[in-house]
Amino acid sequence: MNRKEELEKDFLRLQKALRELRFLRYNYLQDDKNRRRIEESIKLLGPMSDELKAKLEAMSRPIGDYDI
Repeated sequence: MNRKEELEKDFLRLQKALRELRFLRYNYLQDDKNRRRIEESIKLLGPMSDELKAKLEAMSRPIGDYDI
């Protein structure tokens, strides 16, 4: 498996975890302590997701000029 495929899998796993945390947050709207923990987790994982997305986009762009 190449590096791009590994990054894609990690990115998708992270997106799934973030989505589940967002759903979980709604279950704990009345419980301030747990809601705050969930929101902190989302804030911590969000930038990591952005970094992986940027790396994937950089890998999928053509490098150099292909005009002949």
